[in-house]
Amino acid sequence: MIVLADENNIGELLQLVSKADINACRIACLLESYGTGYDFAKFWIQYDDSGKPVSAAARYYSDITLFTSEDSDIDELKEFIGITGGSRFKNDDSVVMRLASRENIRTAVKDGAEMIPSPDLNRVYRLLESCRESGFDVPRYEDFILDMSHKIRHGTALCAAVEYQGEYVSCAMTVAQSESCAVIGAVAVKKGFRRLGFGSACVSHLCKMLGSREIFIVRLKDRNREFYEQLGFSES
Repeated sequence: MIVLADENNIGELLQLVSKADINACRIACLLESYGTGYDFAKFWIQYDDSGKPVSAAARYYSDITLFTSEDSDIDELKEFIGITGGSRFKNDDSVVMRLASRENIRTAVKDGAEMIPSPDLNRVYRLLESCRESGFDVPRYEDFILDMSHKIRHGTALCAAVEYQGEYVSCAMTVAQSESCAVIGAVAVKKGFRRLGFGSACVSHLCKMLGSREIFIVRLKDRNREFYEQLGFSES
């Protein structure tokens, strides 16, 4: 049975998605950021026959995220996804990596560069736009600014940038963040400033700020494996 989450069962949902799992993290982040009072962010719990919560689902606009367990009723969830009319966030061409070692976390940047722990989001967006390419999608400006500023205020997102020669040359942020884990994404380095350690400094800075949380990244299968492995990530 799948039930819409509200103030009566939100505690069960929070407990269910407190796991160190990438999909649980995405749902927890949305829930902690927006709660159950918005039409664009809806949450559901799947219960088994005994009344035990076994799965969670979140819809953010048209995107659906699922957190499942070994007790989930997959057939019911498939039917549910069809009814909602949403689309899954998962990309078959993507690989999940988890931070397995923190020994390579290095936040230092080269002389003349400065790490900006709370950067101007307008300048961050311009950097992301300049790095737009196949496989690196950039949301609409209004969507990005509203969502990131809201999450930063509610403690469910972090952003870092490196400024060099008067401009932002790299950035990274948590695209999902909960008390137990985080997902780092939107890692970008301006053309002409790559392979200088700016990107790894941003990712390392976020890893340090996230403390003991489980940390994930999602990359395309054919890109950036060695970059993240050098920072201590391994395939999950």
